[in-house]
Amino acid sequence: MDRFLYRWALDLHKPFALEEQRIPENFLNPAYDMHAAVHAGILLDGELGVLKEKYEVFVTASWQLHGNISSRRGAHLLLVTFQPDALLNTLTGDKELLRTLLYMPCPGGFLVLRNETCRQLSEAFVRRIQGFSDGYTPAAADRKTWLAIADFIGDLADTAAGEFRADNKKFLKLRPVFELLGNCRQFPVLPAQAARSCCLSESYFHHLFKECMGISFSLYELYFRLNGAVADLSRGAAVKEIAEDWGFCDTSHFSNTFKRYFGMPPSQYRGK
Repeated sequence: MDRFLYRWALDLHKPFALEEQRIPENFLNPAYDMHAAVHAGILLDGELGVLKEKYEVFVTASWQLHGNISSRRGAHLLLVTFQPDALLNTLTGDKELLRTLLYMPCPGGFLVLRNETCRQLSEAFVRRIQGFSDGYTPAAADRKTWLAIADFIGDLADTAAGEFRADNKKFLKLRPVFELLGNCRQFPVLPAQAARSCCLSESYFHHLFKECMGISFSLYELYFRLNGAVADLSRGAAVKEIAEDWGFCDTSHFSNTFKRYFGMPPSQYRGK
């Protein structure tokens, strides 16, 4: 596992990535990550941070700050990474619960679903996808896997509604700012603008954001743009285009800021 690199070049035509990860003993990842894609991780064996029992599952919301995990015994993890918009377009019916699961940040960065029904859903999902690699063309296997992911996440949302609603009243107040960030990526969002979007005073907005997210809004906003740039680097976009798309003054400003936070220039990062 590369502690920095966002490896999944996802879009509406390739909306998911599925991989098994083997995490070694005494693993420590002190880095934080954030991106538009959603992670759903299923523990197959061992322990990883908040995951302790087989078939426990975690979900990170879109643009949720996450990471900073460790494992003493090591772990075997099935990680599903997908575009939330694509999944919402795949499913029919009431999508409000699903939107909350996919877009609402939660305390600690990970929503852990460990009730028995969620574990049964995780186990059934793992069994279901194991047979798709045999007897199908790659395109057919991908389609069946995507539909299985959609069913799995939809069922998780229905089953775990109480778990991800109970502690999120404060986050609901901040929901507009995450929508604002997504819609205004070409320009830095100032704290006063962010507070207005949530109909909060600037002082209370700063307090609430730091309480909920663990870092200041200004730092989060910078991470948002830098990690968005990382995802575009993984898709092969030009550095000049990325700098313009993510609200940096010019390529020099972008490259210097990127190097300060990731320890290498964008060109070197792309080649890792």
